[in-house]
Amino acid sequence: IGDVPQSWKISRLKYNVTCLDERRIPVDAALRNPGPYPYWGAGSIVDYVDNYIFDEELVLLGEDGAPFFDKYRPVAFLIAEKIWANNHIHVIKGKLGICNRFLVHYLNSVEYREYINGSILNKLTQGNMNEIVCPIPSDVEQEAIADFLDSQCAKIDGVIADIEEQIETLQKYKKSLITETVTKGLDRSVPMKDSGIEWIGKIPAHWGTNRLRYVASVKTGPFGTQLSADEYVDEGVPIINVKNIGYGSILAEDLDFVPENVADRLSVHRLKLEDIVFGRKGAVDKHAIITDEYVNWVQGSDCIRVRSNPEINSGYLNYLFDSTYFGSYVMLYAVGATMPSMSSDILLNARILVPPVQEQRDIAAYLNKQCGKINAIITNKQAQLDTIRSHKKSLIYEYVTGKKRVTEVN
Repeated sequence: IGDVPQSWKISRLKYNVTCLDERRIPVDAALRNPGPYPYWGAGSIVDYVDNYIFDEELVLLGEDGAPFFDKYRPVAFLIAEKIWANNHIHVIKGKLGICNRFLVHYLNSVEYREYINGSILNKLTQGNMNEIVCPIPSDVEQEAIADFLDSQCAKIDGVIADIEEQIETLQKYKKSLITETVTKGLDRSVPMKDSGIEWIGKIPAHWGTNRLRYVASVKTGPFGTQLSADEYVDEGVPIINVKNIGYGSILAEDLDFVPENVADRLSVHRLKLEDIVFGRKGAVDKHAIITDEYVNWVQGSDCIRVRSNPEINSGYLNYLFDSTYFGSYVMLYAVGATMPSMSSDILLNARILVPPVQEQRDIAAYLNKQCGKINAIITNKQAQLDTIRSHKKSLIYEYVTGKKRVTEVN
């Protein structure tokens, strides 16, 4: 927080709010009379309670403007309507003299590292939340700060929403370009035929189709006794797990490592140039192609590797996997009641389009060029978002800690 104005108080959160976390009711009671209320869990609105099955107790919150607070991804909101909230949400209400809107702005400026604990999931417990240090100006200045930040943040959020919409439009365009190119080819004047695959429709008459099992090999990552977590080390050969797979790229952060001798023991799982890796759980349509910098890394237990035969160009195949039709196939056949799960059989049974090899290379080269241009624009806009969000957080911090004062109060 640093220095604050001399007239401000410094106090722990627990002395300024009432915690409503204990106002829980059994799930079955909520399901008997749900009403059209949205459900909030860790991270975001998940669904409406009358369409969702819960295994936790819920609380019905009224439209009283109280802040509620995510335990696992600390961010605060004001309640604007009746909602059901599960026990991943802290619900608090400012005591007399505390403006809830000011409180939300302050809580969204806090650096939470010293308050969060958890061996697997970072979690803000109620006890730790209570110890958050808060600067408390007068109730008049709290209202003035909240009014000012509400106005300024609404403008910033409008800019953010506009850029996010632009990024989403670019991503949709890229997806449609990929889908059109890998299913129709580069020459739209050639004769067409029915592909026999409902969600693809017509394809060039000289193209073939095949099951993936006949043009590529598939390998599931090591599991069970093959590789245990206690073999992980701080430095060594990197492992690509599902958390390291993005949409078309490897996310080389938060890597796990194994010693060289363990990697040698797992030689059948070491990745070669132009292998393609999928995650087995969660966002099962995510995949990435292995480029030079990732060669000889080890595929993790929650990954599936695809290695193409000579008649299939891996660059073309990677784009084919990124098409709308293939994503629809994967999500249709992925199994799992709570989380989509990929299997080798799902991949091996996928029907793919097989143009002549040279045409596959031409398609891959064309999409590399076009998608490269689109990705450059998206990267630029993501950088804009990062700058704007950083500005917003800095703006909030400066006013809720008194580094800058609202002129109306002065």
